[in-house]
Amino acid sequence: MGGAKGGPNPRPLVEVRDLCVDFAVPGRGRDGKRRVLHAVAGVSLDVSVGETFGLVGESGSGKTTLGRAVLRLQPTVAGTVAFDGREITSLNQRALRPVRRDMQMIFQDPYSSLNRRLTIGELIRRPMRIQATQPVATQHARVTELLDLVGLPRTMLGRYPVELSGGQRQRVGIARALATQPKFIVCDEPISALDVSVQAQIIDLLRRLQDELGVAYLVIGHDLAAVRDMSDTVGVMYLGSLVERAPTADLFGSTLHPYTRALISAAPIPDPRIQRSRERIILQGELPSPLDAPKGCAFASRCPVSQQRCWIERPALEEAIPGHLVACHFWRDSLSLARPPIHPSS
Repeated sequence: MGGAKGGPNPRPLVEVRDLCVDFAVPGRGRDGKRRVLHAVAGVSLDVSVGETFGLVGESGSGKTTLGRAVLRLQPTVAGTVAFDGREITSLNQRALRPVRRDMQMIFQDPYSSLNRRLTIGELIRRPMRIQATQPVATQHARVTELLDLVGLPRTMLGRYPVELSGGQRQRVGIARALATQPKFIVCDEPISALDVSVQAQIIDLLRRLQDELGVAYLVIGHDLAAVRDMSDTVGVMYLGSLVERAPTADLFGSTLHPYTRALISAAPIPDPRIQRSRERIILQGELPSPLDAPKGCAFASRCPVSQQRCWIERPALEEAIPGHLVACHFWRDSLSLARPPIHPSS
């Protein structure tokens, strides 16, 4: 996406600082206190105008929770989110409402995210009515324009979601997200529920829309090849925290964090010869519980280069090389690990 345009616009559109999200869990711990799951633990990131920021990590790493928190769809316990220079975490719902038209979301499951009782035309029109972004007299014209934009025939206007394929439903979800002319869209695994044959079409559509409209994306995904293809910058999450963040080419070409290396090595490659000959990094040890996060580095129990310091001191996300941030005390030692290839056509 933005990478093909020669780099993102440096002006921050979204600024996330030390964001934390907790969930109360039934029961009490050994100390008698209520149990708390730390889903997002002090994450900071920026998304510039027209940029795509990719967010990857294992299931349960906090990616979707972070995306929802940025949009104020999920309450936070600490940290701030600023949108277009305005801090929004302290805004009440009334003050937040006009900001929401500029921040939208494309959901992971196109089957459950569309109201089956509404026609396609009404699904796309409803955000305009709620946000009053379009005069009533011109709403129908805007809906048909959006259908054209996402590659759906206008005959779909009166049809219902159950009559559409998964790819068509996701196009409707994209059109709905664009209805208020947003500046920023969170794409929560936008292709994971789709057939492989349709995934590339949706990626191409999102890329074209960004080129035409200048919208910024936060793309959440577990398909590393897709995220790599779509993103200008990539952040890697592990147990609620960012462990590595860099421009896409730097992160995949000069991986610094041992977890990122293991994650890349687990990604399948569509070339059987490379897939058979590649070296996998198999992580040993147990994944810590987010209910009882370790004092030191959360990855220490599975890390092939961990040392005593890792168990007692949590590493900060710091700039190891210009523009490349990593949260690891011994990232230089991890350079001796295998460098798993990503197929060049991915």
